[in-house]
Amino acid sequence: MNPPKYSKLPTRFWDKVEVDESGCWLWTAATTRQYGSFRLNGKVRYAHVLSYEDYIGFPAKNFTLHSCDVRACARPSHLYHGTHRENMSDMTRRGRSLTGESNTNAVLTESDVIEARRIRSETGMNYADIALKFGVSRQTITKAIQVETWRHIL
Repeated sequence: MNPPKYSKLPTRFWDKVEVDESGCWLWTAATTRQYGSFRLNGKVRYAHVLSYEDYIGFPAKNFTLHSCDVRACARPSHLYHGTHRENMSDMTRRGRSLTGESNTNAVLTESDVIEARRIRSETGMNYADIALKFGVSRQTITKAIQVETWRHIL
């Protein structure tokens, strides 16, 4: 892609961008967690953040979010700034949060959580004993039973 007239980014940045049929400016080079990554002044930065900062300026908020939901997109009009909370809310709304068993850090399964909640409600067994039964910490089982975690299972 030819650099936009306003751009102060090096041409080698724009050489790694292609426009797709939906209008996204897709990053075609190195990625980190599916986001384009680019080395500039000795630092690796996200391509979409560099593109937005190049077009708009430095953000007042900490995160650059995608309105198009395409991680590889670096088109400034498809980006906006937000807080960590707004980023997490956006991720959940778009169905990209890793809840339940899809979270690689999960130590329980959905059936474990259902069973642990049943045991607690029907027998009144204490959290420590339930945790021992499932091989997890008391804190993990307490949060699952009290619906602080695994909220999608009611």
